[in-house]
Amino acid sequence: MKRSPSSKTEQIGKEFIISSFSDRRTISFYRNETIATGLWPSEHVLVNKYFDDRYKILDIGCGAGRVAKALYDLGFTNVSGIDISPAMISAARKMCQVNKLSIPFELADVCHLDFPAQSFDGAVFAYNGFMHIPGIYERHRALREIYRILKPGGHYIFTTEYRDDRHPFWQEQRRLWLGGQHDNRLHEFGDVIVHDRTVRNGYIHIPTIPEIVELINLSPFSLVEHGTGRDISGESAAGDRGGNCVFWVVRKSVNDRDISSRSKRQI
Repeated sequence: MKRSPSSKTEQIGKEFIISSFSDRRTISFYRNETIATGLWPSEHVLVNKYFDDRYKILDIGCGAGRVAKALYDLGFTNVSGIDISPAMISAARKMCQVNKLSIPFELADVCHLDFPAQSFDGAVFAYNGFMHIPGIYERHRALREIYRILKPGGHYIFTTEYRDDRHPFWQEQRRLWLGGQHDNRLHEFGDVIVHDRTVRNGYIHIPTIPEIVELINLSPFSLVEHGTGRDISGESAAGDRGGNCVFWVVRKSVNDRDISSRSKRQI
């Protein structure tokens, strides 16, 4: 994982994320994942556990349509996808045309959704996409929006990486942050700019486990379970996509039918 040079420009926001996921190489990677990979073994386990194929499912950060297509192929014909990147939505729609699928893909920002309350039975934000939202307050806003559009009892499944602050990389990052030498575009400790096979110039926040537990506790959701791909389906850390990801499953209360009518916990 490489850091980009320090910059004095404004903090990373929505436009940076859109640009990152509009890169030709990134789109090609996500398109290939849609064709060749389908659901990860860990995703398959959780989908079977928490979703019914009669459910209306929202694939958030859908990319080129990997999860939505895999769900559709499994019989989830009432699935739809959203993404903040016009280029990704274009790739997903083209995938549908080629495969003659009727999956609606729409441009949308998960922090400001246009869907009415209680529109979906379940939602998924795959491949650490939730952590591509810059800033803890925006991630909290996204959680509240997802909560709003879910029906009572609905589940939201997402993944994160996880940070071990004992690792030399993070010890060096801590030194840079304490000395004010970090990249000024970043919002908080745990933010990194990455250049790898999936994205040429991308942002991600890498949290600790307690950090995500606290974020969930401060949201209206209830934590159902979390674990790595190894825990859930035996995926290996070396060879499988989900091996090093932490999968989180949260649930909207069956009794909470109108979030706007009750007091809201805030960060």
